[in-house]
Amino acid sequence: MVGQSFGIWLSRCKVIYYTFFSWMYGFVGSCTNLAMVNSSWTQSHIEKMWKIPKLTKKVYPPCDTSGLQELPLGRSNKIPTFLSVAQFRPEKAHTLQLEAFSIALGKLEADSPRPKLQFVGSCRNKEDEDRLQKLKDKAIELRVEKDVEFYQNLMYKNLVRLLGGAIAGIHSMIDEHFGISVVEYIAAGAIPIGECVL
Repeated sequence: MVGQSFGIWLSRCKVIYYTFFSWMYGFVGSCTNLAMVNSSWTQSHIEKMWKIPKLTKKVYPPCDTSGLQELPLGRSNKIPTFLSVAQFRPEKAHTLQLEAFSIALGKLEADSPRPKLQFVGSCRNKEDEDRLQKLKDKAIELRVEKDVEFYQNLMYKNLVRLLGGAIAGIHSMIDEHFGISVVEYIAAGAIPIGECVL
Protein backbone atom coordinates (compact mmCIF):
# COMPACT_ATOMS: atom_id res chain seq x y z
CA MET A 1 0.00 0.00 0.00
CA VAL A 2 2.86 2.36 0.87
CA GLY A 3 4.60 1.54 -2.41
CA GLN A 4 1.44 2.25 -4.38
CA SER A 5 0.95 5.62 -2.62
CA PHE A 6 4.56 6.52 -3.28
CA GLY A 7 4.13 5.61 -6.97
CA ILE A 8 1.05 7.85 -7.26
CA TRP A 9 2.90 10.69 -5.52
CA LEU A 10 5.92 10.23 -7.82
CA SER A 11 3.70 10.28 -10.91
CA ARG A 12 2.08 13.54 -9.76
CA CYS A 13 5.50 15.08 -9.14
CA LYS A 14 6.54 14.12 -12.68
CA VAL A 15 3.40 15.72 -14.13
CA ILE A 16 4.06 18.92 -12.16
CA TYR A 17 7.72 18.94 -13.22
CA TYR A 18 6.94 18.41 -16.93
CA THR A 19 4.13 20.97 -16.84
CA PHE A 20 6.48 23.54 -15.29
CA PHE A 21 9.31 22.61 -17.70
CA SER A 22 6.96 22.90 -20.68
CA TRP A 23 5.77 26.33 -19.50
CA MET A 24 9.37 27.54 -18.99
CA TYR A 25 10.39 26.15 -22.40
CA GLY A 26 7.50 28.00 -24.04
CA PHE A 27 8.19 31.23 -22.15
CA VAL A 28 11.92 31.28 -22.94
CA GLY A 29 11.27 30.31 -26.58
CA SER A 30 8.70 33.08 -27.01
CA CYS A 31 11.45 35.63 -26.30
CA THR A 32 13.50 34.66 -29.35
CA ASN A 33 13.94 36.97 -32.35
CA LEU A 34 14.11 34.17 -34.92
CA ALA A 35 13.69 30.38 -34.72
CA MET A 36 15.05 28.08 -37.43
CA VAL A 37 13.65 24.56 -37.55
CA ASN A 38 14.58 21.55 -39.66
CA SER A 39 11.18 20.12 -40.62
CA SER A 40 7.45 20.77 -40.81
CA TRP A 41 6.95 18.57 -37.71
CA THR A 42 9.42 20.66 -35.69
CA GLN A 43 7.91 23.86 -37.05
CA SER A 44 4.45 22.82 -35.89
CA HIS A 45 5.81 21.84 -32.47
CA ILE A 46 7.74 25.10 -31.98
CA GLU A 47 4.84 27.26 -33.18
CA LYS A 48 2.55 25.50 -30.70
CA MET A 49 5.00 25.79 -27.79
CA TRP A 50 6.58 29.20 -28.45
CA LYS A 51 3.62 30.87 -30.18
CA ILE A 52 5.81 32.84 -32.63
CA PRO A 53 4.69 31.53 -36.05
CA LYS A 54 5.89 34.62 -37.97
CA LEU A 55 9.37 34.27 -36.46
CA THR A 56 9.69 30.52 -37.12
CA LYS A 57 11.42 29.62 -40.39
CA LYS A 58 11.85 26.13 -41.83
CA VAL A 59 15.32 25.36 -43.21
CA TYR A 60 15.89 21.78 -44.33
CA PRO A 61 19.32 20.28 -43.57
CA PRO A 62 21.63 19.97 -46.57
CA CYS A 63 21.45 16.48 -48.07
CA ASP A 64 23.82 15.55 -50.88
CA THR A 65 21.72 13.27 -53.08
CA SER A 66 23.68 13.71 -56.31
CA GLY A 67 25.09 10.16 -56.21
CA LEU A 68 21.69 8.67 -55.43
CA GLN A 69 20.03 10.51 -58.30
CA GLU A 70 22.37 8.73 -60.72
CA LEU A 71 20.99 5.31 -59.77
CA PRO A 72 18.81 3.70 -62.45
CA LEU A 73 15.10 3.80 -61.68
CA GLY A 74 14.51 0.28 -63.01
CA ARG A 75 14.61 -2.49 -60.41
CA SER A 76 15.03 -6.24 -60.73
CA ASN A 77 11.72 -8.09 -60.87
CA LYS A 78 13.21 -11.27 -59.40
CA ILE A 79 13.24 -10.34 -55.71
CA PRO A 80 11.28 -7.26 -54.60
CA THR A 81 13.44 -5.65 -51.90
CA PHE A 82 12.30 -3.36 -49.11
CA LEU A 83 14.90 -1.34 -47.27
CA SER A 84 14.80 0.11 -43.75
CA VAL A 85 17.57 2.62 -42.97
CA ALA A 86 17.75 3.85 -39.36
CA GLN A 87 19.93 3.57 -36.29
CA PHE A 88 19.04 0.55 -34.18
CA ARG A 89 17.22 2.58 -31.53
CA PRO A 90 13.84 1.80 -29.91
CA GLU A 91 11.99 4.80 -31.38
CA LYS A 92 12.76 3.62 -34.94
CA ALA A 93 10.19 0.81 -34.49
CA HIS A 94 12.13 -1.93 -36.28
CA THR A 95 10.12 -4.65 -34.55
CA LEU A 96 6.91 -3.16 -35.94
CA GLN A 97 8.40 -3.26 -39.45
CA LEU A 98 9.44 -6.88 -38.99
CA GLU A 99 5.99 -7.91 -37.74
CA ALA A 100 4.26 -6.08 -40.61
CA PHE A 101 6.60 -7.77 -43.09
CA SER A 102 5.79 -11.16 -41.56
CA ILE A 103 2.05 -10.53 -41.92
CA ALA A 104 2.52 -9.41 -45.54
CA LEU A 105 4.49 -12.57 -46.34
CA GLY A 106 1.66 -14.67 -44.90
CA LYS A 107 -0.80 -13.06 -47.33
CA LEU A 108 1.30 -13.64 -50.46
CA GLU A 109 -0.07 -15.90 -53.15
CA ALA A 110 1.97 -19.04 -53.71
CA ASP A 111 3.19 -18.00 -57.18
CA SER A 112 4.19 -14.45 -56.12
CA PRO A 113 7.88 -13.62 -55.88
CA ARG A 114 9.01 -13.69 -52.24
CA PRO A 115 10.21 -10.23 -51.16
CA LYS A 116 13.21 -9.41 -49.01
CA LEU A 117 13.52 -6.92 -46.16
CA GLN A 118 16.93 -5.38 -45.50
CA PHE A 119 17.66 -3.53 -42.26
CA VAL A 120 20.56 -1.08 -42.40
CA GLY A 121 21.64 0.84 -39.34
CA SER A 122 24.35 1.79 -36.93
CA CYS A 123 24.83 0.70 -33.34
CA ARG A 124 26.08 3.38 -30.97
CA ASN A 125 26.66 1.13 -27.97
CA LYS A 126 26.06 -2.26 -26.35
CA GLU A 127 22.34 -1.51 -25.85
CA ASP A 128 21.91 -0.94 -29.60
CA GLU A 129 23.82 -4.16 -30.36
CA ASP A 130 21.54 -6.06 -27.95
CA ARG A 131 18.52 -4.47 -29.65
CA LEU A 132 19.80 -5.63 -33.04
CA GLN A 133 20.29 -9.17 -31.71
CA LYS A 134 16.72 -9.18 -30.36
CA LEU A 135 15.52 -8.12 -33.80
CA LYS A 136 17.40 -11.04 -35.38
CA ASP A 137 15.88 -13.36 -32.78
CA LYS A 138 12.42 -11.95 -33.57
CA ALA A 139 12.94 -12.73 -37.25
CA ILE A 140 13.64 -16.35 -36.29
CA GLU A 141 10.59 -16.41 -34.01
CA LEU A 142 8.42 -15.11 -36.87
CA ARG A 143 10.05 -17.62 -39.25
CA VAL A 144 11.14 -14.95 -41.72
CA GLU A 145 14.90 -15.10 -41.08
CA LYS A 146 15.56 -16.31 -44.65
CA ASP A 147 13.71 -13.27 -46.01
CA VAL A 148 15.45 -10.67 -43.83
CA GLU A 149 19.00 -9.30 -43.95
CA PHE A 150 20.75 -7.13 -41.37
CA TYR A 151 23.56 -4.70 -42.12
CA GLN A 152 25.30 -3.05 -39.18
CA ASN A 153 27.50 0.07 -39.55
CA LEU A 154 27.50 -0.20 -43.34
CA MET A 155 29.81 2.00 -45.42
CA TYR A 156 27.95 4.65 -47.45
CA LYS A 157 28.95 3.21 -50.84
CA ASN A 158 27.36 -0.11 -49.82
CA LEU A 159 24.24 1.70 -48.63
CA VAL A 160 23.99 3.33 -52.06
CA ARG A 161 24.20 -0.10 -53.67
CA LEU A 162 21.34 -1.38 -51.51
CA LEU A 163 19.26 1.75 -52.18
CA GLY A 164 19.75 1.13 -55.89
CA GLY A 165 18.14 -2.30 -55.58
CA ALA A 166 15.22 -1.40 -53.32
CA ILE A 167 11.72 -0.89 -54.67
CA ALA A 168 10.62 0.79 -51.43
CA GLY A 169 12.03 2.21 -48.22
CA ILE A 170 10.35 1.84 -44.83
CA HIS A 171 10.34 4.53 -42.16
CA SER A 172 8.17 3.95 -39.11
CA MET A 173 9.35 6.38 -36.45
CA ILE A 174 6.60 8.66 -35.18
CA ASP A 175 7.43 12.36 -34.72
CA GLU A 176 10.74 12.22 -36.56
CA HIS A 177 12.14 15.73 -36.73
CA PHE A 178 13.76 15.18 -40.11
CA GLY A 179 13.99 11.77 -41.72
CA ILE A 180 17.08 11.87 -43.93
CA SER A 181 16.49 8.25 -44.91
CA VAL A 182 13.20 9.33 -46.51
CA VAL A 183 15.09 11.87 -48.63
CA GLU A 184 17.56 9.15 -49.63
CA TYR A 185 14.73 6.77 -50.57
CA ILE A 186 13.14 9.40 -52.82
CA ALA A 187 16.46 10.37 -54.43
CA ALA A 188 17.29 6.71 -55.12
CA GLY A 189 13.88 6.03 -56.69
CA ALA A 190 12.59 3.83 -53.83
CA ILE A 191 9.01 4.51 -52.76
CA PRO A 192 8.87 5.71 -49.12
CA ILE A 193 6.44 3.78 -46.91
CA GLY A 194 5.38 4.83 -43.42
CA GLU A 195 5.71 7.97 -41.34
CA CYS A 196 7.37 10.28 -43.86
CA VAL A 197 7.96 13.65 -42.24
CA LEU A 198 9.93 16.43 -43.95
